[in-house]
Formats: sequence, C-alpha cells, structure tokens
Amino acid sequence: LNMVIAFNAAIAAIITLLLFAAHQFVVRAITTISGVMGRLAAGRLEEEVPYATRGDEVGEMARALAVFKEQAQQNRRNEDNSKHIISVLGQGLENLAQGNLTHRIDQPFPDALERLRQYFNTAADSLADTINTVKRGSFGIKSGTEEIAQAFGVPSLLTPIGVFANQPNPYGDLPKRMGERFL
Repeated sequence: LNMVIAFNAAIAAIITLLLFAAHQFVVRAITTISGVMGRLAAGRLEEEVPYATRGDEVGEMARALAVFKEQAQQNRRNEDNSKHIISVLGQGLENLAQGNLTHRIDQPFPDALERLRQYFNTAADSLADTINTVKRGSFGIKSGTEEIAQAFGVPSLLTPIGVFANQPNPYGDLPKRMGERFL
C-alpha cells in the first residue's frame, strides 16, 4: 500500500510540474500576446510581437497578430499620405483661387494618387490657357470698340462715367444716327 501511495504521490507531483510548465509555456505566452494585442489596438504600433518564431499554436497566433500589426502600420501610412495630399491639393487650389495660374504641384504623389497630381496640373494648365484666350479676346473687343467709337467721333468708351456726370450729353443725337445707319 505504501508503494501505491508513493507511486500516486509521484504521479501527482509529475502532473503538478507538467501543469506548472504548461502554465509557464502556454498560458503566460497567451497572456503576453493578449497584452500586446491591447497595446496595438490602442494605436501603439511600435510594439513588438513576441513568440512569432515558435512552432506551436502560440506561434501561429503571434504570426497572425504580426500580420494585423503590419496592416495597421500600412493603414497609418496611407492615412498620413492622404492628409499630406489633401494639404498639398488645398494649397494648390488656394493658389489658383488667388489668381496664381502658374502654381503647379511638382512633388510626386505616392502610387495610384500620382494621377490626381497630374490631373490637377493639367486642369491648372487648361485654366491658364482659357484665361489667356479670354484676355486676348477682350483686347480684341476693346480694340474693335475703340475703332467704332472713333469712326462715329465719340470719345473713348473707356472714359469714366463720372467725367460726363456734370456735362451736357457729349453724344448728342449719336445713338439715333447710329440706329438709322444700321436700319
């Protein structure tokens, strides 16, 4: 009977040691990984993921967590890039709104967003071309109206209205004559 008790005591001691070792080996690792998960979820993405080199289930969990961490870091980089691009585009649009038609975005944008920078610069080029065309057209109109005014003996159409406010009508019956001439 003493031998059975001693054998049972030895088995109980071995089981206790195995449970303690399992606790240290598995439960402690899972608790550590759980703490890392919480810190990563809180945005502390510089946190290192332990146990990723282990060949058991704990190692699989750690490797999966490392993938989530990498994705979170990529998301943060994308967010930072988006904020930067929005800022650069905002500055560009502000320049255009203030009349600076020569403003272009020279710094390349990352990846697929590069097309956005190219579209902005193309739109700015088109706007500048359109404004220059309108300017040239308005100079042509001004020149044509000056010629018409001279042909009818009228002072410059660009003379400020205030100059004539306290004077008799310098045009006399000119509007009537112009109407008869074209009828």
